[in-house]
Amino acid sequence: MAEDNKEFDSKFEGYTKKISKLQKIKRVRKFYFLYCPHTNRVKIGRTDINVKKRTDGIKSQASNGAEYRLLFSLENFNLKGESDLHRIFKEMRVHGEWFEVRGDLQEFIERVCDNQISEESKHNVVIYEQCWKTN
Repeated sequence: MAEDNKEFDSKFEGYTKKISKLQKIKRVRKFYFLYCPHTNRVKIGRTDINVKKRTDGIKSQASNGAEYRLLFSLENFNLKGESDLHRIFKEMRVHGEWFEVRGDLQEFIERVCDNQISEESKHNVVIYEQCWKTN
């Protein structure tokens, strides 16, 4: 009986270690806004990896030689996915994940980049490019 308990304890300890490890590597979805001044469009994307690494990959794949600026990322927001953001700004969609910067989307970007957001939201935003638009 004591031998059975040791075996159970050993298995239980192994399972709890695996669960703990899985909880530690749980990924946080990050939504990023990558701006192209040449076209006045922004890509609203999602990544489970480092935002800068993801957007640098996109920039390196671009064949048009255009400049891209990572504006900001959103983390831990109450969104099911990037499709929520795409739906909010659907009237500005050009194609795929690219949106024309105008109207509500432009106002949203300006407010976030100028840090005009609620105090409770500030800890969920990482701003990369403060002066995002050139006149």
